[in-house]
Amino acid sequence: MFKLKAIIFYSFFSITLLSCSDPSDKKDTTNSLQISHKSSKIQVAVVNYPLQYFAEQIGRNDVNVYFPVKEGDPAYWKPDRKEIQVYQKADIIFLNGANYAKWISYVSLPEDKLIDTSQSFSNNYISIQNEVKHNHGPKGDHSHGTIAFTTWLDMQHAIQQADKIREILIKHKPAQKDRYNKNYEELTDKLKAIDEQFRIIEHNLMDTPVIFSHPVYQYFQRKYSINGISVHWEPDVMPDKQSINTLIDENNSHQSKWIIWENEPLPEISENLKSFGIQSAVFNPTSTKPEQGDFISAMHENVSQLKHIINNNH
Repeated sequence: MFKLKAIIFYSFFSITLLSCSDPSDKKDTTNSLQISHKSSKIQVAVVNYPLQYFAEQIGRNDVNVYFPVKEGDPAYWKPDRKEIQVYQKADIIFLNGANYAKWISYVSLPEDKLIDTSQSFSNNYISIQNEVKHNHGPKGDHSHGTIAFTTWLDMQHAIQQADKIREILIKHKPAQKDRYNKNYEELTDKLKAIDEQFRIIEHNLMDTPVIFSHPVYQYFQRKYSINGISVHWEPDVMPDKQSINTLIDENNSHQSKWIIWENEPLPEISENLKSFGIQSAVFNPTSTKPEQGDFISAMHENVSQLKHIINNNH
């Protein structure tokens, strides 16, 4: 049965890659970083950027981290055969858990190398009710599943995921235990500082309703008591009239003056929403590496965007 799934999976990819892929999407993947056992470094593969950042911050020069996704949502990314082979060669494969990176279920990867970084709080996952499929323009339809998966937007969860990475790296290089512990402490100090900033935001934003353009902020909402509703809009796709009317109807009771996007929306989208009294702000979930900076700087920018909402909520 497993082999049959794998055959179906690869057949699907062959059709998809030939008919739908933009060649530019693949130009900087496996060529950018290879897993090599000729190196003394720990060969690590991950499924999203936060895990890449945590592994690199803790392991520093001792790790070689492979994460080929440059754009789009890694949760729905589909690797080609060469990319799968790179994952298979890794010493460690750090998973996000919470049903993230669904392609993992359809390929053959060494079980002893798969590490679920969110296992310690799996009983605290957020279940999604009334699953809805939505369109990503030319990318097609998909749904966000039955479990929310952007776990790291709760900074306490991010710390726990980083701790699992620390634990596994120490198992691979016990002699570097003290150094990995020190690097982990430095990382968690930064994550705790962001957590504190979010808690200040929570105190000032709790009475300010917001709209999220995508249902990926559930752990952030729960942890920091954000009063938000979610729609299924893309920042680069103009919503149709029906979608706008639905939002306006829902917002009649929610009374939000702000919509929060994953990335900067098209100017025409922002201007259209302004006509309905709704301003735009950006909160980058950091599933992929930011165009500038890193995970920590992106989170600080998210804090600034939330402060902008607080200071201009009138």
